[in-house]
Amino acid sequence: MEMTKGKTRKDGIPEALLSGKGAPDISVKSTGHPLDTPEAQEKLKKLMAWRRQARIAQADNRVEMAIDEDFYDGIQLEDADLQILKNRNQPPLVFNITKNTVNWILGTERQARIDSRVLPRKKSAADNAKSKTKLMKYTQDVSKGEYAKSRAFEDCVKAGLGWLETGVRKNDDEPIFMRNESWRNMWHDHLGLSLDGSDYRFIIREKWIDLDVAAGMFPDREGRLKTIAEHVNTLYPYLPDDTIITDIASEFDLESSMDALFGDTGSKRERIKFVEMWYRMPANVKLMKMRSDDTPYGVLHNAIYRPEQEDHKYLVRGGYFTLTDARILTVRCAIWAGATLFQDILTPYNHNRFPFTPMFCYRRSRDNMPYGVIRDLRDPQADLNKRRSKALSLLTANRVVAEKGAVNDKKEAFEEVNRADGWVELNDGKFEKFRIQEENEVAAAHVEMARDDERFIHSISGVTNDAEYQKRKDLSGVAMDKQLFQSQTAQGIMFDNMYLALQTEGEIRLSDIEQFYDQEKEYRITGDQHKDEFIKINEKKDDGTISNNITETKADFVIGKQNFKDTIRQAMLDTLTTMVTSLAQSMPEVALKLLDMVVGMMDDLPGRDEIVARIRKINGESAPEEEQTPEEKEQIKQNEQLAAEKQQFAEKMQTALAQTELANKQAEVNAKNAKAMRDTIEAVMKRLETFLTAIQAAGSLNIPPEVATAADNLLAEANQIISGNQTATNEGTGGV
Repeated sequence: MEMTKGKTRKDGIPEALLSGKGAPDISVKSTGHPLDTPEAQEKLKKLMAWRRQARIAQADNRVEMAIDEDFYDGIQLEDADLQILKNRNQPPLVFNITKNTVNWILGTERQARIDSRVLPRKKSAADNAKSKTKLMKYTQDVSKGEYAKSRAFEDCVKAGLGWLETGVRKNDDEPIFMRNESWRNMWHDHLGLSLDGSDYRFIIREKWIDLDVAAGMFPDREGRLKTIAEHVNTLYPYLPDDTIITDIASEFDLESSMDALFGDTGSKRERIKFVEMWYRMPANVKLMKMRSDDTPYGVLHNAIYRPEQEDHKYLVRGGYFTLTDARILTVRCAIWAGATLFQDILTPYNHNRFPFTPMFCYRRSRDNMPYGVIRDLRDPQADLNKRRSKALSLLTANRVVAEKGAVNDKKEAFEEVNRADGWVELNDGKFEKFRIQEENEVAAAHVEMARDDERFIHSISGVTNDAEYQKRKDLSGVAMDKQLFQSQTAQGIMFDNMYLALQTEGEIRLSDIEQFYDQEKEYRITGDQHKDEFIKINEKKDDGTISNNITETKADFVIGKQNFKDTIRQAMLDTLTTMVTSLAQSMPEVALKLLDMVVGMMDDLPGRDEIVARIRKINGESAPEEEQTPEEKEQIKQNEQLAAEKQQFAEKMQTALAQTELANKQAEVNAKNAKAMRDTIEAVMKRLETFLTAIQAAGSLNIPPEVATAADNLLAEANQIISGNQTATNEGTGGV
């Protein structure tokens, strides 16, 4: 290929390339390969145009991002400044306050790494969601995910943008991985406005790969790869700060310049620059819809139907899913190098999202370009270096004002004046004509202005001296805590953006787990105190059912936004401890019930979980449901059943006691009534006896018949009264 001639920039890139004009013909001859067809080449041109536009739009800001990182690494003086200092005999000093400031922010993130969990979408899937929570921890541990997150956050704070990659690979025991990707290798859609990349049309990764590795990836294109390969020996070829190098410029014949730089190419590595673009393209597809009542929860519900996959065909053929026509933005992955397209496929992921998650620090309002904490610190940091260097120069160098002829050798006199033990011999009568001027006052002014720069660095970054634990004697503990709270509040934006990135990455990884963990397997989860727990997923039972089926239902990923303000958490702990201590004096049983909560908030306490478990055995409290093991759940169920039985027995005993007490009271009343009745009967009987005696005594008399009849009636009535009252008495006393 031959480059179009014309005006070039100072970095050597033709202006015609930056404007998209004068580009050479990059078309390739058709070889019969499906990716060399005219249609494929037209798509490649479109993708390359998108890439070129993004690179041009972001190029200037990426130079600034590289400079931001240099400031952290102590590379803070430009070549022009170094030359000026050298001409002045002024030492090129760097007082890197920026690094310590940024390290405080990075250390805060590492000390406050957050936890996460998976929530079920329905109650019956609660146990399944807990298994997914443990699998999320497992995939993070095997991928060293905590360190990947910290590296992405480090890029975010320094340069303004970090990247997390979440995907699946076939060449490892564990298919799902997460890792950090350098921002220098990544380009994104500059027209997208979202912080999570949900409205991006494309995301690009560019990496240099050795020729033999590339040939293993695409063995059917090995000949083309050898043609494209270049001799590269640098980490970021062509320009170290990754400035404006367009796709066309990187594909020209730069081998001669490499030869001039490195000499013989025989010992240099042959490498290929691959461009990997994940992009969204509208397409007519068929979506899978569940027939059952679990429609919102099925993992494959609303997934793109892929007829080449046997499980998709089986589920549709079996009537479990129906197909619906839809037009959506599908995610595709294209890989090319030079002008050769090596891959263009539909995304293998059911979530139909990009596998890359951006983590922004700040974004410029005018064009959404990212920048980090260091961007605002560069000016005061550069001024601080100059002030300190100038002050030191003024303190160590002396200015001499002398009349001509005051000394015989001016050079020797100059050297002696600037020595600590210098000796200057003046000519006769020239003592008052030779004067050494010290610039101590000017040097002091520069030092004070340098201190102002340092204070401004702490102020603008939100990291004050007190936040760095440089205690001041004139501040109370409460005042220092307030300053620390204000400092951490100023950093809330970047941490909130980090939470959003981790939430997005977690959703992608959970979807991958639900899609690719479809085989029976046992995993070991390492918990606190090095206690290992083993879980089985997709376990096949003898009756043909599958226990703990990960791929059965969808779940939701949430992060626990742990408060990164340690002093706030400590204040809450102190308040709760004081309350429990006061309760221990008046209501010790209540204090005992709250003791496990107090210890549970002590994150830095060694063996905290074991201590909490023992306290709960004493106070009878249970762990939160999401933290309970199956054995603990079963024990709690048995305890609840036993407590219910005890309660039921107590209620029956209470009822029986109440009935007995009532019966006793009724018996007492009946007894009193029976005694009164007996007294009445006895009185009646005595009267009857008297009456009968009188009748018997008058038996010899001639008594009229009506008198005898009245006596008989009276006796019958008395017997009836006695009989009736006796029955009532027996009924009232239970026949006693």
